[in-house]
Amino acid sequence: MNLWERFSRIIYRTVATPFLKQYRKKSIESVLQKSTTIINAEIQGEIKQLLLKSFTKDGGFADRGGKTDIYYTLFGCFVAEALTIEEVFPQLKIYVKKNVEEAPLNGINLFSAAILYAKLFGVDTNTLRLRKLVRTELEKANNQEYSNFIGLLTLYYLEDYRNLLKLRKRITVDNYNEVPCSIAAAEAVIDEIFVIPKVSPFRSFLRTEFTSSPKAKQELERSGNRRSQSRSLSFMDSRLRGNVKNHNCFLLSFYRGNGGFAALKKAPIEDLLSTAVALYALRFVDADLKEIKPDCLTFVDGLYLNGGFRATELDFDIDIEYTFYGLLALGALAD
Repeated sequence: MNLWERFSRIIYRTVATPFLKQYRKKSIESVLQKSTTIINAEIQGEIKQLLLKSFTKDGGFADRGGKTDIYYTLFGCFVAEALTIEEVFPQLKIYVKKNVEEAPLNGINLFSAAILYAKLFGVDTNTLRLRKLVRTELEKANNQEYSNFIGLLTLYYLEDYRNLLKLRKRITVDNYNEVPCSIAAAEAVIDEIFVIPKVSPFRSFLRTEFTSSPKAKQELERSGNRRSQSRSLSFMDSRLRGNVKNHNCFLLSFYRGNGGFAALKKAPIEDLLSTAVALYALRFVDADLKEIKPDCLTFVDGLYLNGGFRATELDFDIDIEYTFYGLLALGALAD
């Protein structure tokens, strides 16, 4: 770890502790845990059986074809943690560590393995190596929407805060009419995370990070006078604060009025993934969900089948990934 990275992590931990505590109350883990308050013991037992049935001799979780898969293992880990299925974790840790140390990792498999390793082992030499691999992968992705979304999540779990901020600066949206619901939800969450009091050491740290790029420096130098520079810094602050009201309206534009959200505004049918991430984001920004809650509960309940959740009303296959989304949606709707 170089000195600047170590300094950044120390500064972040020192000044952002209250912010992190607030975030953890709304974390994926805490929302998944809340889902257990609105599903009865019988349903929890059925989901547990599905999870154990999908747990392979390799120590990971199987995809729809029955093959152990690190991506599905990520969702299995989250669900097992929420339902306190402790018996899977000893083998799970062995499987994840073996993948990180021996398997060639790239793309979504790298992101999944990195999050899993950070959750199960914390920070060690493997974590430091994973940070470098993730940074390289994100540079290759070149602003691809899903890579940015999962990349931000991965950097958070790896505690790579400086590069998380750099990635957030780099994310641009060219056409909001074509933005998927999942990306709109991710933007809402990230912008809410960076809502920080106007006067704080952390805001100063963030302003330094946001104005340290060559492009930002050129803009500040070009502006010349202090008043223009002040306007430029205020613009940076407005980016950090975000606009919660606009995020709410934009996310609700994907809502179909029957309890479900669609992946795209022109999509023919609503789906569980979009519904789950939209509800999670709306809850994260403290939106009032009372009006849509009854229909959303009915929609999500209708996708439950024999211990798991389906992707859409037209899909009759259940798997661990969509079971994760089902629990995330229910947790977001829990009081």
